[in-house]
Amino acid sequence: MSSQLLEKITIVIFSFNRHKHLKRVINFWLAHNVKLLILDGSDKKLIDSCLKSKKVQYIHSHTSLYDRLLSSI
Repeated sequence: MSSQLLEKITIVIFSFNRHKHLKRVINFWLAHNVKLLILDGSDKKLIDSCLKSKKVQYIHSHTSLYDRLLSSI
């Protein structure tokens, strides 16, 4: 897929208490030049350098998945 098309894609990642896997997935998608929206309902907030990218929007909240989706709009 061309880089120009990938720049238009936003990948939504739902996560709950899977930080090790989440970091691996974030790094994979960042290498493909897409935007990421991460909706994390984990007990603890993820703290990692991969979240500093301008292409990553990270939302950590203990609210319902629906509420986290609404807060991303």
